[in-house]
Amino acid sequence: MTGVTVRRILWLLVGGALSIGLVSLGLVRWQSSVDSEPDPYVLPVQPDKVLELQSTENDSPSDTLTETEIETENQNQQGDFTVDGPALQDAVDTWSLKQGGSASITVMLPDGSIVASADPDRVYNGASIYKLYVAYFGYIQVDTGVVDPDEQYINGHTRLECLDLMIRESDSPCAEKMWVEIGQTYMNQQLTLLGIQNTDMENINTSSIDTAKIFAQVIRGDGLSVESQTAYLESARTQVFRDALNSGFSDRVTTYNKVGFREQNEYHDVAVVESTAGDRIIVSVFTDGAYTSSDIASLARTIESILLSE
Repeated sequence: MTGVTVRRILWLLVGGALSIGLVSLGLVRWQSSVDSEPDPYVLPVQPDKVLELQSTENDSPSDTLTETEIETENQNQQGDFTVDGPALQDAVDTWSLKQGGSASITVMLPDGSIVASADPDRVYNGASIYKLYVAYFGYIQVDTGVVDPDEQYINGHTRLECLDLMIRESDSPCAEKMWVEIGQTYMNQQLTLLGIQNTDMENINTSSIDTAKIFAQVIRGDGLSVESQTAYLESARTQVFRDALNSGFSDRVTTYNKVGFREQNEYHDVAVVESTAGDRIIVSVFTDGAYTSSDIASLARTIESILLSE
């Protein structure tokens, strides 16, 4: 082999090695660039920016709700009552003071807690309100087996029918017979044990707080079977005198009530008011003098607006 041939072979070997090295370097650089390029199908994540957008999008001071407002909004969506004691007390005070006669009002929770009141212990002639008490003790007699609910009682009505009628239609013959049969003295003694202090079943005197208390007994089912409790409340829900409290409360709530009035001098109404979510509150109104059923209805509208946070 000549010297020229050897030099040619050496140049070929060196050139091949350089080519391989350059190609390898190019591949490394190309691979590196591929790894650093973003995937066109995946958006880059920037946590700080995302959080910032979430907190500011469609957000302005006028649109921001406080925790209390959110809670109230949720309550209204569920049909819950908002029991604002100060607002209810102000409504009761304003209503009772602007009238020309005497008024006693009790707003009570089912557990017996008084939310608002005006002269709640004042004693009035109860008129037909006494039938609430008679019916309560009458149902206890049925539940304890002392009497037969299906016996013929008076005017073609069974005892059980009379218990319904004395509330639903304010039937007096049914109530008067049972009032004597159960015994006024006995009922007075039992009412005292229940903490009902202002009621005299002999003279048919009672107060707004006492009638609220007897309705609270019924709502809680104290002393009553579920069947008797349900029957009692259903009679009150369907009672026929509807020009006072249940005239003011709208169909957004359910009203269970009993009225009592004596000529044009006194008008009383006590009601259990129930929300669509099942919340209950008792409103008892006793009046004497320059009050009308329309006046009582106006108080109911004000109370409802507070309960439903309008």
